[in-house]
Amino acid sequence: MFRVRKATALHIGKICRWVPRDFAVDKILPVYLTLAEDEIWGVRKACAESIAAVAAALAADVRKTTILPLFDKLATDVSRWVRNAAFQHLGPLIATLSAAEVTPKLLQYYASMATGKGQAGNNDNEMPTFCAYNFPAVVLTVGRDNWVHLEEAYTELLKDIQWKVRRTLSYSLHEIALILGPKLTQDSLLPALDTFLKDLDEVKVGVVQNLAKLLGVIEPAARQQYVPLLLNLEMECDNWRFRHLLAIQLGELFHLYDEEVIQTELYPIFMKLCRDPVAEVRNGSGLQLHAILKRIDELKVSWRPEFVEELQDLATDRLFQHRLIYAQMCITVLQTIKESEDKKAPEAAMDIEMFKRDLLPHLLSLVEDRVANIRQRAGISLQLLKEIKGFKNDAKVAAALAALTKDKDVEVLRSMGQKLQVGLTSCKHLGGLNPTPKPNPEPLNLSLFALDNGLLMSITPGMRRRTV
Repeated sequence: MFRVRKATALHIGKICRWVPRDFAVDKILPVYLTLAEDEIWGVRKACAESIAAVAAALAADVRKTTILPLFDKLATDVSRWVRNAAFQHLGPLIATLSAAEVTPKLLQYYASMATGKGQAGNNDNEMPTFCAYNFPAVVLTVGRDNWVHLEEAYTELLKDIQWKVRRTLSYSLHEIALILGPKLTQDSLLPALDTFLKDLDEVKVGVVQNLAKLLGVIEPAARQQYVPLLLNLEMECDNWRFRHLLAIQLGELFHLYDEEVIQTELYPIFMKLCRDPVAEVRNGSGLQLHAILKRIDELKVSWRPEFVEELQDLATDRLFQHRLIYAQMCITVLQTIKESEDKKAPEAAMDIEMFKRDLLPHLLSLVEDRVANIRQRAGISLQLLKEIKGFKNDAKVAAALAALTKDKDVEVLRSMGQKLQVGLTSCKHLGGLNPTPKPNPEPLNLSLFALDNGLLMSITPGMRRRTV
């Protein structure tokens, strides 16, 4: 039955992967080549779908003499479905080859998926999607020297009417930039970046999510022109997720720019995002504090005391959300310090001194905060402090820990490592106090009734009439 042959063709690549290569060439490959010429188009389509897996299990000389000629046959098959399957798996096939094995004809086939010229031209509306999805793998395989053969296809994909094609390219833009290098990125990919930033939010999110990685590839002079873009993202009010994506990249961005840009642009952005109305944005920016402080110390800036003072203002802010983010920042910094200390990194001692000087005094003040969530976060920070050698003998830390172990809130106590009953509330923990019972209401006197407009009314002493 053809279904058996179809199933065999579909899974034959997995079999080749687990058997010795000689056995695959001598026994399995002839079967695969026979199935690829089957009279049933479904069997040939299954062979097209498994061609990349079969090629990955074979040596380069075998691929050259068997697999590449076979792809030519499948790409020109009489069945549209076989041709579509062949082109859909062309990207994975190229990714299994070396740069020397990729022929100009294969690249021409691949480019036709985007340009609509050649065998793949009128096969399937989904063809550009497959082309865009596999583009980074193909570029990585053929290298930057062959970008000239793919540039036209990339330009066509940028203009594709389907937003999901442009979205796929948007998410992979930084990967292609890493492969091409600064010069080709500036010439060929920065126009694509500008295009994506003006596109739908579903497309724009891809480049914004990887903006720091992309800017890290290009030259510093070209990087300067995208500083206004960072300001626009920070002021994004329609979609807070763009502000969050900017916030979680601030640590990398601080390392990409010089002191002037950091002081005038990135520093204010960071502080504003720390006070963002959306908690996810505040938390994202707080995660970057250690990397930002490290960059500031590297530059030895004169305005560091002002930066630290503005951080400390969060701990004394009247809004509990800002005090909470300060406590969360302390947790993040301490986790990084602990990791450095565990790895015996030389910068761990400097980080400990920095924390003692800049962050610890205001963290200790949060132990007495009136909001339980803030005390809980402070408790988590102090628990981390206990595990760091530089703080084990600190008397102030020990006193703060002792105070939190006597806290009245059960969540604070749990953060201090106390094992409490599941479902226990603060009220029960404080002695099982029950609210003062309310006196029973005076029973209704239903002895008198009146009929008003067909409704039965009750009249009770000292009460107005009401419907019963």
